Amino acid sequence: MASEESVFIPGDLKTSGNFAVEGTLVVGGDLVVPGLLSDRGPDSILIVLGNLSVQALRTHGEIRVGGHLDGGDVVVGHYNDSSLVVGGHLKTRMLIEDEHDIRAQALEVEHHYPMETFRQGTGKGVVAALKKVVTSGSLGKEESVEVTLTDTASRNPEVVARIAAITGFPAAYLDQKPPPLWLQFPDKMRRTLGEMRDAPMNRAEAEAIEAAVAEAGGKVELKFKSQAIYSEDALFDAWSKGKLFKARK
Repeated sequence: MASEESVFIPGDLKTSGNFAVEGTLVVGGDLVVPGLLSDRGPDSILIVLGNLSVQALRTHGEIRVGGHLDGGDVVVGHYNDSSLVVGGHLKTRMLIEDEHDIRAQALEVEHHYPMETFRQGTGKGVVAALKKVVTSGSLGKEESVEVTLTDTASRNPEVVARIAAITGFPAAYLDQKPPPLWLQFPDKMRRTLGEMRDAPMNRAEAEAIEAAVAEAGGKVELKFKSQAIYSEDALFDAWSKGKLFKARK
């Protein structure tokens, strides 16, 4: 379907493979999608007066189903201005409510992550629970680095100037008296440059700081960390390859 196009199907509709709704689609009967059903978010509306059957559903838009919804392997609703409303039963192996209103007469779900506790994948225990069900490739990865200044070369002005130039922190702030705690007591306070920034520091930037400070006679300590996070893109990429779920024990 083309964007902004409106289509009415008076009877049943069965697609071949994956199907994306980019405009408004109204199906008077049943809709069967033997693949992934996706949409264009708030720009799309899908209304099925009968039953809806898919292998997977990824919705950011508005969906209304008069009958039952068989969501196959996984149903993910994302975006808080839209909703998925099912008049009958909603059946799927995994249901993720990612800031998305999902309602049904009854749920038949093996693994359910409700909006109240999912919290965009950052809720307490969410990633740990996902790790028990899905493969590692179904999750994203977040990398971070701590850059701790351990030696300022007696607060050499050149060291301070180089750090200011690379990080964007004003030299006057870095060289204030008394100096910031992470400059004054770096070993005890363990304060990091990364904690003072709005955006995380990446590996390339951290290594640039390390090299520049070393050239001026100072020293920094780098600690790289990596952790699994929820990623809708990674989840559906794994699903498309048949590698979403771990083998049942």
